[in-house]
Amino acid sequence: MSEPHEITIKADAEQLREARAFVGAVFESWHLDSYLGKIIVSELVGNVVRHTDVDKMIVRVYLADAGPVVEVEDGSPQFPVVRPMEPESLSGRGLAMIKLLAAEVGWNACAGGGKCVYAVLR
Repeated sequence: MSEPHEITIKADAEQLREARAFVGAVFESWHLDSYLGKIIVSELVGNVVRHTDVDKMIVRVYLADAGPVVEVEDGSPQFPVVRPMEPESLSGRGLAMIKLLAAEVGWNACAGGGKCVYAVLR
């Protein structure tokens, strides 16, 4: 497993660009395609912005034995809810989409409070 790379950003939709650029730069340093990593970090950061009232979050990426990992940690104790992908739904498909794209998706409570949502890429 590699040492994690991380940045702390505001829980603000305008920070999506920074999160994507960060993931892209780290994946590029590993000589990996960053397309899926950028999609996944966009969804995870977007979920924090839409569904929590926290001020900041940590975006972290690292290489695990199973593959590259993208995770977002925030101070909200509210765990995500994976909703079914209904054709008529206007929102709520992000985690279901990530589950289709990633090898593994999950979340854990953090020792100091909050949660960490992660995706292991194929």
